Amino acid sequence: MTSCSFSSSSLFSFNLPNQNSLHRRPPTLPRHAIVSSTDGSSNGASSSSSPTVKRTRTEDNIRDEARRHRSASANPFSARYVPFNAPPGSTESYSLDEVVYRSESGGLLDVQHDLDALRSHDGAYWRNLFDSRVGKTKWPYGSGVWSKKEWVLPEIDDDDIVSAFEGNSNLFWAERFGKTFLGMNDLWVKHCGISHTGSFKDLGMTVLVSQVNRLRKMNKPVVGVGCASTGDTSAALSAYCASAGIPSIVILPANKISMAQLVQPIANGAFVLSIDTDFDGCMKLIREITSELPIYLANSLNSLRLEGQKTAAIEILQQFNWQVPDWVIVPGGNLGNIYAFYKGFKMCQDLGLVDRIPRLVCAQAANANPLYLHYKSGWKEFKPVKANATFASAIQIGDPVSIDRAVYALRNCDGIVEEATEEELMDAMAQADSTGMFVCPHTGVALTALFKLRSQGVIAPTDRTVVVSTAHGLKFTQAKIDYHSKAIPDMACRFSNPPVEVKADFGAVMDVLKVYLGSEELRENIQYIYNFSFFSDETESYFTYSLYNHANVSGQIKQFTWLNNNNQWNLFWSQLRQQCQVHAYCGSFGICNDKSQPFCQCPQGFRPVSQKDWDLKDYSAGCVRSTELQWSR
Repeated sequence: MTSCSFSSSSLFSFNLPNQNSLHRRPPTLPRHAIVSSTDGSSNGASSSSSPTVKRTRTEDNIRDEARRHRSASANPFSARYVPFNAPPGSTESYSLDEVVYRSESGGLLDVQHDLDALRSHDGAYWRNLFDSRVGKTKWPYGSGVWSKKEWVLPEIDDDDIVSAFEGNSNLFWAERFGKTFLGMNDLWVKHCGISHTGSFKDLGMTVLVSQVNRLRKMNKPVVGVGCASTGDTSAALSAYCASAGIPSIVILPANKISMAQLVQPIANGAFVLSIDTDFDGCMKLIREITSELPIYLANSLNSLRLEGQKTAAIEILQQFNWQVPDWVIVPGGNLGNIYAFYKGFKMCQDLGLVDRIPRLVCAQAANANPLYLHYKSGWKEFKPVKANATFASAIQIGDPVSIDRAVYALRNCDGIVEEATEEELMDAMAQADSTGMFVCPHTGVALTALFKLRSQGVIAPTDRTVVVSTAHGLKFTQAKIDYHSKAIPDMACRFSNPPVEVKADFGAVMDVLKVYLGSEELRENIQYIYNFSFFSDETESYFTYSLYNHANVSGQIKQFTWLNNNNQWNLFWSQLRQQCQVHAYCGSFGICNDKSQPFCQCPQGFRPVSQKDWDLKDYSAGCVRSTELQWSR
């Protein structure tokens, strides 16, 4: 029988900063001040002395209630379409009630708010107003988007709004992930994917579909709404259109999105066209279709969506009690979202809510990285790329519509662009999941950017950093299954955690659990242990099983095979198959004392290999016991 040994040793470790120096504590929620709002009501936190509020009549719903309390005062705020980044003397503008997507010169449009009117109130007013609406069900201000209505679509009637009370998403303190993998104590993940349809696209789609609802009530020639999509846009569009009873048309690239993403527009009743092309091809088609038919374009070429998406930036500031983070990292594909975050932060600065804005990082998949290449070239002439397949399918875009918007945002906030390979993004996703999150591959792209910027020293260990998670991990279960099953070609899947198959026998289960947990004696002194290794008696290979105290528990068996042709160890991952004995060595090279290696007796269930040597305090032969573990080369 092949013999395997069980020894203790030290693994390489990531040098973490002194945790005592990472002092910044999680923020406390602000107290909600009572303010008079433009919706004609007073909102604020209730006190113990406040009278009990009577429940509304059962025949009234929240929309009826809003109608009855509609303010009669004139709305002082407004917004219009203008050419994006127009020169100072430009007078070109359009009403938001017009169906227009491009400027006269063919460029992008932007929604421009009347900042002078908004400045009639100071920053404290806006902070208090927005805070007073959090967590309420008053229509439509309980939405994380429509709680900022004056900054989004100020002129729309509340009754025209189509909302699922989106936004208000969790700002997650990634305490264990930050400390374990990055040496950071102030790392946060903004879970925009915890939303109505499972992605941040809900934030923009509520605005766009609400405006379409308004246009249809005005008898504008809009018969439906259409989009090209890599998954999440179509899910959001179909859900909001279904809620309002508006037809939706979705064009998807065939066989390039997950089934979880595909089923959403189908279930919500959208008319779905599966086209044998990539996203860029679908985008070309939808532009041509919407120019010929009275179908409203829902892609981010339409700047209305960005008005909703920018509220996530405002929400981050709210959740930090209006303290500005140092960094915000956003995955980027079509690149509208990076501009939306910039716009949200910049409006808060311009209107006096905060005194600065964070630095932004746009993270791209290496298989679809036109912005990254543009950035690395020093912002020279932009060149689209042919996007290759990526697990981050929603950002598999080689010719992004919002390239000009993204470049403008990044150049005006001293921003950075990073990229992630497929292996890097999947490993980062798995590492995040192992600390209690369940993120999408796109978040893995953003986390990879964070890893790189930390290793380069660009982001400091005490920098308050927010990673934007754009979709729910449940949309990408197949990618996670493939990763943990090691079914992805040419990928080591270093952090995979497949189930261990054990026969239905108490002893067999106990053997596996003892290896995973260590014996009682070892667990009592776990601070001294970093891993146990299974060595074969043959020189060409050995296994190591990792059990960390200050790092992640992977539960994996690593196999290293010596390659004589290049004199190095080659890493494989596998499970033990042939039955082995387990040998436990005491201390380093069989030498131990009570101070440095207090394991000078056999663990429970083991016996000395040589009792005679053991009696002479020669522990080099170690201990041994039988096991159900299996091994194969």
